[in-house]
Amino acid sequence: MRRTFVELVAGLTRRFSQRTERMRSALAEVGLALAGRAGARLADVFGARVGRNTVLWLVDALPEPQPQVPRVVGVDEYAMRKGRVYGTVLHWGDDPEGRGALFSGDIFMVVMDRRWVSFMYSIPNFIPERPRTIRRALALVEPFTFERIYGAFWGRVVTADGAAAVCRSAERYLRFALEDDS
Repeated sequence: MRRTFVELVAGLTRRFSQRTERMRSALAEVGLALAGRAGARLADVFGARVGRNTVLWLVDALPEPQPQVPRVVGVDEYAMRKGRVYGTVLHWGDDPEGRGALFSGDIFMVVMDRRWVSFMYSIPNFIPERPRTIRRALALVEPFTFERIYGAFWGRVVTADGAAAVCRSAERYLRFALEDDS
C-alpha cells in the first residue's frame, strides 16, 4: 500500500484537496467569467484539466458577496409635506466601476436627448417642478459624485457626465421657469 504525506500549509493547501488554493482561486475566477464548459476549455489551455462540473462547483463554493446598502437622498417635497418620507432619488456611490449612479423618479427626468434631464413634479400629468424645489434638489445631490443617471422609464439613461448634465439642465430650466410667488 502506497501512502503520500503532505504537510498542511495555511493558505497553500487544504485537507483532501487536489489543487492548491491559488489554483482553486484561479479556476473559480475563470468559472465566474465563463461558466462551466467554456471555463473548463480555457483551464485546459493553461494546463489545468478540469471538467465543467468542477468549475461550476468551485464557483458555487465561493462565499456570497455582501450586498452594499445604497444611500437614499429624498428630494420629494410633496411627500415630506404630506408626512410620508421616502426617497425618490437614490445615489449609488459604490458601484463596481467606481463612477457612481443616480436613480431618479420624477424630479430628475432623463429626456430623449440623453445628455439632459428635465425637472418634473408629476410626469404622468406633465406638471413641471417649482424653481425653489429644483434648487433644493441640486443642493441635496451636490455632495455626491455620479456619472450615470437612470430615469424612471426603460432606456432613459445619462451614461456619462451625469452631475454636469444635472447642473447644465438646471441652469437652462431655471432660465426659462417662472419664479415662485411665495
